[in-house]
Amino acid sequence: MTKFLLEDFKYEKKKGEITEYSLLVLDTNEKHKSGIDLKKLTEEEQKTVIEIQKKYEQDLNPFVKKAYRTFIIEQIINESVGG
Repeated sequence: MTKFLLEDFKYEKKKGEITEYSLLVLDTNEKHKSGIDLKKLTEEEQKTVIEIQKKYEQDLNPFVKKAYRTFIIEQIINESVGG
């Protein structure tokens, strides 16, 4: 269920400057996307980061298969547990 995600895109900053990114996506939601900009790393560092991420996902996968859950935010009841 976990998956390595690499996205290449252009991004327009507030002052109109456009920058290209190659992002190893680590988190995303309805408003933001965040991760590691591989263009800021050397080729060797990029390879290392990708290998680490793939190994992490591989090692985590048995637990994800067993216990990964998705929740609709509107249905979460915020009460303290265990008082």
